[in-house]
Amino acid sequence: MKKQSLFLLLFPIAAASCGGADTAGSKTKAFIVGTYATGYTNEFNTTYDTVVVAPMAGSAEDMFTVINRTTIIYKEPDATTPPQKSNRRQWDGRFHADTHVLDGPDPGTSLSFDPDKGEAYIGNVTYKKLH
Repeated sequence: MKKQSLFLLLFPIAAASCGGADTAGSKTKAFIVGTYATGYTNEFNTTYDTVVVAPMAGSAEDMFTVINRTTIIYKEPDATTPPQKSNRRQWDGRFHADTHVLDGPDPGTSLSFDPDKGEAYIGNVTYKKLH
């Protein structure tokens, strides 16, 4: 009887501790879907950069589609420089809960996430989550 009582007391504690190992990865995975943005200005242009992360349709739950849009508005366009330039890249990647990284197919396309700060990173560029 004592062994059964001890088992019933310790089982919920053991089960909770086993699930705790994945808590950080699960929190990050729940956080990553959304829109992120950054912007910066220098003497030549203003740049707006957005990243949209969405679950990849009809795929494994750790697969996501990423759309990265960049718009550069030049302060003094001339004959060789257009007033505005836009770029759009799209790729699919796998999220790794242990490293909090969503891999991209090319260098410079992997995203890392910090849910506590509400941020995502591509290289050294920081994006704030909008929603």
